[in-house]
Amino acid sequence: MPLIYVIDDDKETLDLMQTYLRKKHFEVCTFFNWHVAFCAIKMRRPELIILDLFLSDKFDGLDLCRRIKSSPYSKGIPVIVFSGFCQIAESAINDYGADDFIAKPIESKNMIEKINSVLFKKRIKI
Repeated sequence: MPLIYVIDDDKETLDLMQTYLRKKHFEVCTFFNWHVAFCAIKMRRPELIILDLFLSDKFDGLDLCRRIKSSPYSKGIPVIVFSGFCQIAESAINDYGADDFIAKPIESKNMIEKINSVLFKKRIKI
């Protein structure tokens, strides 16, 4: 089962995504705190990170995406970002290194298609 890390500051969203992704046969670890998530990446590399763009603690998900993509520990891990602000999608992908974008409210089928697509592309690169 592919390991996916989900990072969001909304516990309800984390619970919903964890339940749904586990039903779709993914191993899921959720993180409410971006710093804990970033440290966890060094301990156990996920195959994919799903990241909300607007996090609390005055830390922007775009900055976290850039940090993930520039770290030697995590630069090869695909990142899918999600947000209710669709106009950010192009910038998140082109300027911050995200691999894809999911619009909120999240449509389950679309999310699974994007996850499978990103994981497939990762396997081809290996």
